Amino acid sequence: NAPMVLLRLCRDQDCVVPLVSRDIHVLPSVSVIQTVPAFGVVSGGSLIRVLGSGFVPDATTECLFGNVSAPAYVLSSEEVQCTLPVGTPGKVIVQLRRQGVIVSNSLAEFDYLPSMTLNAVEPRVISAEGGTVVSVTVQKYLNSSLLHYCRFNDVMTRFVIVNTSSGHCEAPAFQVDSVEFALSAGKFNDLVAPVTLTVHHPLFPIFLDPNVLVAGSEGVINV
Repeated sequence: NAPMVLLRLCRDQDCVVPLVSRDIHVLPSVSVIQTVPAFGVVSGGSLIRVLGSGFVPDATTECLFGNVSAPAYVLSSEEVQCTLPVGTPGKVIVQLRRQGVIVSNSLAEFDYLPSMTLNAVEPRVISAEGGTVVSVTVQKYLNSSLLHYCRFNDVMTRFVIVNTSSGHCEAPAFQVDSVEFALSAGKFNDLVAPVTLTVHHPLFPIFLDPNVLVAGSEGVINV
C-alpha cells in the first residue's frame, strides 16, 4: 500500500483548528528509460515494452503516449507492457500513470510512423521452394534509417530499399497454398494493409511406366 500523509488547510500558522484535514496517498515515482520498439505505426495495436525501474503492480497503471492512454500490465519492477493506441505521425513522450496521477520522473520518446499504401507487389505468385524476389512499391517515403522487413505470415525477411518508394525482399519456403504479405518497420509493425500471395507448388512425377525406353522408338509414358 502507498504511504499516506496528512494534508491540513489552515487559516493561520498555528493551525489549531484546520479548515480542511485529509489523508493523501503518496505514490512513489518510477523511471521510464526506453520503449521496445521505439516506434510503431499510427494505426496502433502492436505490443510495446516499457523498460525502467520502480514499477509496482497496480490495476490502474496506464501508459501515456503523448496525451493518449492505454492500459498497462506490470510484468516486473523493470518492465511494463501495453498495446499501442492509435496516434498521429511524429514523436511523443511516453509516461506512466497510476490512479490518475503521472508517476514517471523521466521520459522516453516514441516515434509514430505513418501508414503507407501499396502501389504494387510483384509477383503475386511465389514458389513454395522459396527464393522468389518480391518487388514492392509504396506511395509514401521509405525511411532508410529504419530496418524494414517483408512479413510472409509470421516469417520476416529483410527488405532492401532501392529508392525512396521501392525495394525488394526474398520469399521463404512454404508448404501452404497462400500467405499474408505486408511491409513492416522493425518486426511485426505493418506499415501497409496486408495482401495475399499465392504459393505455387511444382509438380513432381512419382511413378513412370515404363521407366526404360529404347533409343529411336516411340511409346506412351504414364505418369
